[in-house]
Amino acid sequence: MAELDKLAIRGMRSFDSHEVNIIQFFKPLTVIVGHNGSGKTTIVECLKYAVAGDLPPNTKGGGFIHDPYVRPKYKLTL
Repeated sequence: MAELDKLAIRGMRSFDSHEVNIIQFFKPLTVIVGHNGSGKTTIVECLKYAVAGDLPPNTKGGGFIHDPYVRPKYKLTL
């Protein structure tokens, strides 16, 4: 079984396009907590995009990317 170690996000929705944000996942459980608009759903959507290539519904790519001039970058470590 594959294990998720960390996820690096840049330029997606509430995440800055000039800074790489690294989310470290821990065993046996990682809980994502934050205020409204802080990026909790974006983390889950980035995981889905990294693993399956699926964009969130009704975005057509534009609403998901914070800065259209920056190619979204993500790194998934298993």
